[in-house]
Amino acid sequence: FRFCDIHSLRHLHASLLINAGIDVVAVSGDMGHSVVGTTLNLYSHMFQEARIRNCDAITEALNFGT
Repeated sequence: FRFCDIHSLRHLHASLLINAGIDVVAVSGDMGHSVVGTTLNLYSHMFQEARIRNCDAITEALNFGT
């Protein structure tokens, strides 16, 4: 079991919120970041899954049920 410090728990908290689809502006405010860009830079790895979901949704929409 790897040791978790408060910063790891903070990162986990924000990561879970973003992964759950919570708006990044809201997460940024919760984290106390003065600019959303800080949150985007720190948690950009979380948005890869969102990009995949977006692509899947567009693909499904363009298939028109075929």
